[in-house]
Amino acid sequence: MEPISTFIIGTVIGGIVSNRADAMFCQVLQAVRERLKQGGKPVNHDLQKAVRKAYLQATLALIDARLRELDIAPSLLQRDLRHLFRLAEEPRQLLKARGEILRELKRLPSAPYIPPSSEAEQQIELLLQPRDEAAQGRIDEFKKRLKDHLQQELRSKWGVEPSERLIDMLQSGWQEGERSESVTLDWFDLLCAFFAEELKQNKRVAHIFQSQLLANLAVEGVSIDYGAFTQQLERFAGQAMARLQQIEQTLEQLRQEQAEGFQVLQQRLDEYLPVLIAHTETIQTVLQTL
Repeated sequence: MEPISTFIIGTVIGGIVSNRADAMFCQVLQAVRERLKQGGKPVNHDLQKAVRKAYLQATLALIDARLRELDIAPSLLQRDLRHLFRLAEEPRQLLKARGEILRELKRLPSAPYIPPSSEAEQQIELLLQPRDEAAQGRIDEFKKRLKDHLQQELRSKWGVEPSERLIDMLQSGWQEGERSESVTLDWFDLLCAFFAEELKQNKRVAHIFQSQLLANLAVEGVSIDYGAFTQQLERFAGQAMARLQQIEQTLEQLRQEQAEGFQVLQQRLDEYLPVLIAHTETIQTVLQTL
């Protein structure tokens, strides 16, 4: 099981057995990992895509929230390419990352399976050594590892150097909505909300959890079946569940906009962006004369 899937599933299981010994938590998660291995590539591939989808959707919501704070419309580049060279570094990086995430979401159904590296497997094995503490401690640890992983991916995959404010939003959440109806959203809560929704919509992945990963799974009288798992997932999601429909409607609208009129621009932007960024100063000078 890849690290991201381990951390998400592990956090939910940790919530179910939070007041029990850490050894029990490790026993349960190891059992789930063994069942995944027995399921082979098809099971792992379906789970990987479902987890990746929720992860990308939550990250897109985080980026859009930060762009709104910067008073930048997400579709800015689609209207006028010249805006790219008049933006500060942070919104420019976020807009570019946003486009890449949207394209990955579009390709995700046909994405190939990426097996976990042997190094990642070894790290998880070390991580799941029992400790002399309650399982509750695993929740905050796994949340932190997920957020650290996102920061690393922002830098290495999407070329974003996270600002102090973006890191603060990732770690502590942000306010969403009008003042009278404002709620605090958190990236991890959104990740849980999107994954819970994926389990409702994706019958194939739901079946994997029901019939394979969690079937008849119980330790010391605590049932860790599909019902307990989804209930805990939704508890973690908290206020994000109530906002999920609105967020998904926004994402769908953005996908439609991209499909209807801006695909050519995006393709050309991907093709020429490295050259354009390398000559930003020269292009800015030319644009000032337009």
